[in-house]
Amino acid sequence: MRARRSRDDLAWALVALMHDRAYDDITVQDICERANVGRSTFYAHFQDKDEMFVRHVVLFGEWMGRQFGWNGAANRYQFGFEFLANHVRDMRPVFDSLAKCGKIDLIVKVWRNNFAAGFERTIVSVRGDEPQPVPAALVAQHIAGAAMTLLIWWVDHHYPMEARELDAHFHRLIANVR
Repeated sequence: MRARRSRDDLAWALVALMHDRAYDDITVQDICERANVGRSTFYAHFQDKDEMFVRHVVLFGEWMGRQFGWNGAANRYQFGFEFLANHVRDMRPVFDSLAKCGKIDLIVKVWRNNFAAGFERTIVSVRGDEPQPVPAALVAQHIAGAAMTLLIWWVDHHYPMEARELDAHFHRLIANVR
């Protein structure tokens, strides 16, 4: 529990620092000072700042992938797209910091793959043993790709609609996907 709290404190310290500085301008010492932990604690958990960053990107992507489910009443898949969009908008300074050092493509790729892995588990469980014209892995990649494409479009166009509306459009786009 204590180790997890230290890892979380370090991650949030990095996020807070990226509100003011580019990722490349932040040192491990800066992170440790902001989190109020020693460097030995940092290195007990992470090899370096990049490993910490990637690990948290992966954890968030895996968690989001588990937010995909089947809504039997509506007879369609559901995903927390509104939450994701709001998170990205709220973290805009962090994404700007990461964009300056070319790490956005890494986030997009990791999230798309992590989302797809979670989506595929749900799709397989919903489909059961019924043969399908399109394999679950491809359907999962399709939905994850749609989510990331819409998210990037939304950010690039400076949030032209509310996250709730974007969520509704996303769900319309995947409504007939099985």
